[in-house]
Amino acid sequence: MRANLYSFRGCTGYLIHPQKTGAAAPIALGHTASVSSWQDGDVHFHALAEELFILLQGELRFLVDETVLGLRSGEMLVVRPSVSHAILDGAGIIEHFGLRAPAVDDRHSIGQMPSSLPGLSQEEPRELREEWGCRIPLSSDGNQNCWLLGGGGARFACDHLALAYDHLQTAEAAAAFRDRDQLHAHTDSWKYSVVVKGQMTVQVDVRLVTVEAGNLLEVPPGVCHTVRDRQTPFAGFTVRAPLILDDSVVCEAA
Repeated sequence: MRANLYSFRGCTGYLIHPQKTGAAAPIALGHTASVSSWQDGDVHFHALAEELFILLQGELRFLVDETVLGLRSGEMLVVRPSVSHAILDGAGIIEHFGLRAPAVDDRHSIGQMPSSLPGLSQEEPRELREEWGCRIPLSSDGNQNCWLLGGGGARFACDHLALAYDHLQTAEAAAAFRDRDQLHAHTDSWKYSVVVKGQMTVQVDVRLVTVEAGNLLEVPPGVCHTVRDRQTPFAGFTVRAPLILDDSVVCEAA
């Protein structure tokens, strides 16, 4: 297997397609580019998969369980398995990423959108932690490089993936947050790195790969890699799935 580079700038649809084979893919990852807001056709849930909505532009309004809540630009919504949800509408031009982990076909409809809905839930504070999942602001005004979802030291628990969001404004910050790992590989998990602003240089085996804004780099299990540099201002996120805490092995220096 080898690393793959995808472009999502201006593309609406799946970037990483769900597989319809016997073994479930680690994630399904889709992107919308400059589209009008929409409403789902029904209220539904996923029996096994966690679903994530990362909003880069515009606003979306959701029904989650029996709560109506809004998602603003620069925020992420995580809905846990077996929790009913639907997109109700939104405002502005929408750009967002939708992730589902694992990428199993486990969508179950529970009926049409209700004719009357409760009012919008309390919007402050923006960070919410509930039994249905969480709503997370992706960054603050300063520099941020941290694991938001996953296990161990992550800020929010997640069963199927780990996700870090990078928001680095200066070259000094990028140098301080440079990948502290040595050249390494993951024995069983896949890594997906999405660049929204700026660019980064990743060593993949013996070659250097430039990942520009609008690109996604997919690194399969067993492929040696590490981040060598980020051009600031930088914004993007990294996903590792499935969530296996101790599957990293150091590669010999090339």
